[in-house]
Amino acid sequence: METRCDYSVLTIPNDLSYLSVAKRYVREVSAKIGFDGEQQDEIEHAVSEAVRNVIEHAFDPSDKEEFSISCERVPTGLRIIVKDKGVPFDPSKDLNNGIGERAAEDETHTDRGILLMRRLMDEISFHNLGHEGKELHLTKYLRSRSIEDYLEACELEPYEPPAVTRLRTDKKIDFRVRLMRPEDAIEVSRCVYRCYGYSYFYPAIYYPDRMVALNESGHVISAVAIADDGDLAGHCSLFRSDVGSPIAEIGQAVVKPKYRGHGCLAKLTEFVIREGRARGLTGVFVSAVTNHTFSQKVGERLGFQNCGIKLAYAPSSVSFKGIREHLSQRETFTVDYRYLKKPDGPKLYPPAHHRAFIGKLYGNLGVVPRFAHPDECTSEHPEGPSILETKDALFAPEGYVVIEVKRYGRDIVSDVARELAKLRLRRYDAVELDLDLADPLTCRVTEEFERLGFFFGGILPGASGRETFMLQYLNNTVIDYERIEVHSEAARATLEYVRDHDPNYAGPHATKRRTDA
Repeated sequence: METRCDYSVLTIPNDLSYLSVAKRYVREVSAKIGFDGEQQDEIEHAVSEAVRNVIEHAFDPSDKEEFSISCERVPTGLRIIVKDKGVPFDPSKDLNNGIGERAAEDETHTDRGILLMRRLMDEISFHNLGHEGKELHLTKYLRSRSIEDYLEACELEPYEPPAVTRLRTDKKIDFRVRLMRPEDAIEVSRCVYRCYGYSYFYPAIYYPDRMVALNESGHVISAVAIADDGDLAGHCSLFRSDVGSPIAEIGQAVVKPKYRGHGCLAKLTEFVIREGRARGLTGVFVSAVTNHTFSQKVGERLGFQNCGIKLAYAPSSVSFKGIREHLSQRETFTVDYRYLKKPDGPKLYPPAHHRAFIGKLYGNLGVVPRFAHPDECTSEHPEGPSILETKDALFAPEGYVVIEVKRYGRDIVSDVARELAKLRLRRYDAVELDLDLADPLTCRVTEEFERLGFFFGGILPGASGRETFMLQYLNNTVIDYERIEVHSEAARATLEYVRDHDPNYAGPHATKRRTDA
């Protein structure tokens, strides 16, 4: 459970005369946190629109109800949550890029209000909580200084590409690895900038103050490698959106070109693995690029085994200076996992047509799950609404979004279909759907999701405290599988399995997905 920092909540009735109270509340809180006058105006205006929408659309005029507005300081700034238990609201027709194409006279106040909130705030998302109602999350970033504000342009020039061959006489370099200190953050950001420009897909890493705040909150655990002469040679971190998660991703890795090939990345990775174990994590995983296999090889040497493939995970604009400058398509990643504490065989309910391959993936990780007998699977959807959480902020690359099914409801398939339609209209390139393999309904409902166009992605043990089964969806995104480079036999087998179940693939193995179910 995350510790709330600088948290407060205001409860008001569904009465427009209280709108000024809500505006004054968020303005005072935003000023206390450190936003300037212009940003306070933007926050106040956005919350005014959100509160007005709740009062005018969530309740009947005769209803006497209450709803809440909460403010919480988060590492990047301020998160405001407007929560109500009024009439369910489906924002799918409003939160898409098509609104702007309508004639002005056809726009409703709600249309304009949501577009305005999106312009004024840095993040906006809707959350269906089932019986607990619904929430609108609005996040505003504090104006942190990017690395360009700290250093002169000449200090940010791209590194020279490393030599193709390294002389045998090169002196061995020893590195001292330790946790990042606040004073290291500027050099970490500069290193990333000089390697990637602004194409790196975790934007917080360009803002030294944000990196310090994320480390202080526990969302990120950064390590740096220091060379013999005191130069900061590289950076790597553990990171997770939920600081209570039992697993974390290893990434945000960058090594200066002159130190590549000396074992710097391996030492950084070993250090953060030890740090994760010391902090009680049960597993760690890496998302490795497939336009080259170097990082995959490092992961394999450190005991990581493949458990999934994420197609079109990162934008094609990402560059790898000195490795390959331009990508021809969105970058696919392997997902490679390592248990820090292996569980006794968990009881799982995989769909019948993926049962054997899921068992193979767990076997690669050294765990033998207990698969439920098919008769134990249920086809009866529980009463009550579904609970979905859509996540596309903090650590997700641009154009990639995750729908996590927190609870199956009676209309789960149509609920996911509506959410998918909304995300397609917002032009996300790839959508991940996370299910729980420990839920008896997963083995029955997976085929219904596959009929919507989702297909196999892999597993991620311990994600969100569950045995996560990943499906994926490509939104008019073309993948050339021949351009995907994987290193291990396990990764090749997973890539072939994903390809053969991809409904967008029209190659020689395309019929397999229709005959093995």
